[in-house]
Amino acid sequence: MRTAGFALFALGDGIPVLPAASVLSGPAGALISPAVRTCLAQESGERRAEAFALFNVFATTGAHFRLFYVISGLAAAAGNAAVGAAMDASGRAPWGRLVGSGEAD
Repeated sequence: MRTAGFALFALGDGIPVLPAASVLSGPAGALISPAVRTCLAQESGERRAEAFALFNVFATTGAHFRLFYVISGLAAAAGNAAVGAAMDASGRAPWGRLVGSGEAD
């Protein structure tokens, strides 16, 4: 959902697209952001400060530089897709517990 929202921000043409992109990216971000930050904290080891600094740079680039808005939107969409795939591959994806893998809990 969040990936689709970021892609709409980057590629959308016109003001009516903005509310749709916000509705897609906002609530999805509220759900996935704590999981992403937890995974980042666990996996970054001793370089935690640098990892969070870089994460925050990319997370806020679009808000500060209109010139790079499309690029940062696509990068955010790709980054969210990559994080989701990595979390899914490592078995740490929170949505795996919600959707289920077909096994009895």
